[in-house]
Amino acid sequence: MKGSEKPALIIGSMVATFVLVLLLQAVIVAQTPEPARDVPESRQSMGMNLSPYRPDGEPIDEPIVGDLENLGIKWMRFEFRAKGTVPDTYIPVEDYAVAADNLAAHGIEILGLVDYTTLPWSKETWSTTDYREKFISRTVDLVGEFKDRVGAWEIWNEEDLGYGPGDPGGNTYVSPLHYAYLLGGDPTANDLTHPWAAMGVYEAIKSQDPEAIVSLGGLSNAWKGEDGRGAGHYLAELYQRLSDMGYEAGTWPFDVVAVHPYYGHNPDPSVYLFDGGDYILRANLWTVMNANGDGDKRFWITEIGWNTNDKQWACIFPSVSEASQASYLWRSWHIFLTEPTSESEVLVDKVFWFMYQDTGIWVDLDTCPLVEGQPLADVAADPRTRIMPPRVTPTPGADRAPESNMAIIDFWWGVVHGDYVPKPAYYIYRLFGQVDSYIYLPLIVRDEASP
Repeated sequence: MKGSEKPALIIGSMVATFVLVLLLQAVIVAQTPEPARDVPESRQSMGMNLSPYRPDGEPIDEPIVGDLENLGIKWMRFEFRAKGTVPDTYIPVEDYAVAADNLAAHGIEILGLVDYTTLPWSKETWSTTDYREKFISRTVDLVGEFKDRVGAWEIWNEEDLGYGPGDPGGNTYVSPLHYAYLLGGDPTANDLTHPWAAMGVYEAIKSQDPEAIVSLGGLSNAWKGEDGRGAGHYLAELYQRLSDMGYEAGTWPFDVVAVHPYYGHNPDPSVYLFDGGDYILRANLWTVMNANGDGDKRFWITEIGWNTNDKQWACIFPSVSEASQASYLWRSWHIFLTEPTSESEVLVDKVFWFMYQDTGIWVDLDTCPLVEGQPLADVAADPRTRIMPPRVTPTPGADRAPESNMAIIDFWWGVVHGDYVPKPAYYIYRLFGQVDSYIYLPLIVRDEASP
């Protein structure tokens, strides 16, 4: 090759490469939905669900908390779970203080979840004044102890589960009437014998920490079916019950609406988060809030995730590949933080991934058998009607003993495996907090589930 030809060949190759890169970027951009607005500069939206205990029972510390910071996590959601046996249960305050201090040292804020594990009485008592009195009293103690380390409190978890005409409700269900009493004050309670129940948990928390944020318990879905089922209907009845108690726009006893918009048959968030073309948070929840003068209230997604279990259980969401889990993490975050929740404004402030580490869960094998030889779509029931398994600790029966056919099965929703080895979703979570442009993320997370 002549000397004069070599530079020309190099220049030609560089030009061709540059053109190829431009074409590749154009293709990627064409496949990426145009964001409704820029992602907020603050990464305070980055949240995670994690037990405050390590698998060995000790409070979380290094290197776990350091890894949470490395991931870009700014908020952590965990339950304040009681120990001991009923009725002599207690909250291990010292352990929670260790976890809270370690998180604070790494700049991670806490969303404290108080629910049926905080006061683990039988489900039959949850609608009573006695339960509300003890529950709110215990919550007040926690707020007083942790108000300098916990800035937000979520009241109950999936209280709407199983809501619908004639339905008995799921294992975490509290009716809109009794949940309204818990939030806003029980009008049947005697001020002398049950002062906390009469006050309600919202005012009780504010009495201890006026700056605290009080969130509704995470609604188990974002549906509003024509059959009267779904979180949208539950929320509408809750507003009505609170209105009957004298509350109105500007006084509702909660500051934030928490939602768990999990998937049903189709796990792709770019599909199932748009029901009939409508964004489900806007169509099914915000419209209810707006009709009650609450249209500017913020949303927190306190649980969202995908299960990578390599076995299929009848009561668990269908499994996805680890590559799909990573892809769906990016897609869901992108939608929540860019899609207008109201007519024009993005109202989702925080998204808490479920969860940091793969774990196990107790289930009753009579109602949650292993499914073999069925397509995943045939296993998953509609999220408005499907049976949900109990959480890690099952609700005991009347004799205070778990059902005999209980077993622990794999519950692989984490961004790391049980041995802390990262999954692909781990790296996408970290990238989301670091990458300023959406140009390259779709290529990174592309997998067999991508359109």
